[in-house]
Amino acid sequence: MREIKFRAWDKRFKNMIYDKPMAILYLNDSDHELMQYTGLHDSYGNEEYFSDIIEDEDGIRRIIEDGCSAVWFTNTQESKDVKYFWEITKPHKFIGNIYENPELLEV
Repeated sequence: MREIKFRAWDKRFKNMIYDKPMAILYLNDSDHELMQYTGLHDSYGNEEYFSDIIEDEDGIRRIIEDGCSAVWFTNTQESKDVKYFWEITKPHKFIGNIYENPELLEV
């Protein structure tokens, strides 16, 4: 069973809030974006949360999103290129998230 934990992006102060168990759930309001840990790790052992951006060895970047019953990865250059977590077979690395690193989404 995966560990249940969250982080939150503070829209007003433009910073990520980590390691506030349960209290962070109260931050799910108009001033915060709540993100859940997926239970997955990149090829280097970094934890992956929804809204993180990963990059594979071919330079393809993907946003980790909630696919309701599964975690999916949307290609930042081609929105119709969606892969479920079991389809990500190439080594990949965490490179940022959509809030702290929006420049990584630019084509």
